[in-house]
Amino acid sequence: MGEQVLDLVIPYIENTEDRNSVSLVSHRFYETDAITRKRLTVHTLYYPNPPPSLSKRFPSIESLTLKGPPNDFNGYVIRLTPWIQQLALEFRCLKELHLRHLVVHDEDLEKLATTRGKDLRTLTIKMCQEFSTNGLMHVSKYCNQLKTLCLGHSNYIDVKDGVWLHQLALNSTVLEMFKFKNTDVSDAQHLTLLAKNCCNSLISLRIGNCYLSKLGDAFRYAARLELFSGVNCDYESDLVGFQFPPNMRSIIIQEMRALMNTESALTCMAELRVMLEQEKANIKTNIAHMDRVMTPMEGWKDLKAQIKHGEAKTSGIISKLCGIEESLEELPASKRARIETSFSRMRTEADVIMNAIVNSVKIQSGDQAKPV
Repeated sequence: MGEQVLDLVIPYIENTEDRNSVSLVSHRFYETDAITRKRLTVHTLYYPNPPPSLSKRFPSIESLTLKGPPNDFNGYVIRLTPWIQQLALEFRCLKELHLRHLVVHDEDLEKLATTRGKDLRTLTIKMCQEFSTNGLMHVSKYCNQLKTLCLGHSNYIDVKDGVWLHQLALNSTVLEMFKFKNTDVSDAQHLTLLAKNCCNSLISLRIGNCYLSKLGDAFRYAARLELFSGVNCDYESDLVGFQFPPNMRSIIIQEMRALMNTESALTCMAELRVMLEQEKANIKTNIAHMDRVMTPMEGWKDLKAQIKHGEAKTSGIISKLCGIEESLEELPASKRARIETSFSRMRTEADVIMNAIVNSVKIQSGDQAKPV
């Protein structure tokens, strides 16, 4: 009776860690989790190529997040191409795709858009590189059912200034959240057209630099808009008679955002410092233990748990590094320079500690173990 109740409860468990724990209880729970899981996050540092059985194990995935390593992580980068090749053929229930810290080519975006564009409702490309507005043209043309499009802090190449944005405005009618930060909006006509065609859906708009006075027409159409970010301040005389959408709740000005992200970066760095100090102490304890007694392979009752624990530690450190880097990317160069030096030293230290964690797991695996 207990397992039957949990079979009904498992589909409502959304927290990834809780899901992972439940799936380890029994083979039945493992299968129930696999069949009902809707959201999946993959760290491509460990899986640069998609496991062949992944889509078979999780046939109902609707949201997939692919995370690469932080920028300047020993110069190591992950290409999206192998994953796109699988996404074009499998994961037939996929509606949301989130990409972070990956090398994305225009050909990847073209294949994604032409094969899965009609199915996607959310596309997030954050802290990625190598693609251009040529690739975004394919997204604008084929992904016409998107409700969320986020291009936050990605280093894309602008080869067709404004053309892809015009294409997006022409083809979109249900877009709710739109974010593109690395482009200065010198001509707001494309945003006006987008606001007009998405007047019944658009609630959040985050753009690059654009003077508020140029957005009057777009705001008149975007009656449901609640959040706007990316504005530059005008002279007061330019804003006489200016009207905001009736539902507007938040306007984020560049300087305020800088203060918020500085605080966020410093908080994450303090948390990472605590994690690194704890891992230093753990590594010293492990070394001291292994100097006294080297346990043979048979002595480890749960080697898989040891390896998984080490992977969880490195994933936690990488997650913190990515969070800090994202906050720093939000800052103006003058403010970012004050923090980047200490962050660079911390990143180097984190790399050393993660290598030590991996080496510790290798030793425990029995490769270097000696019988007592």
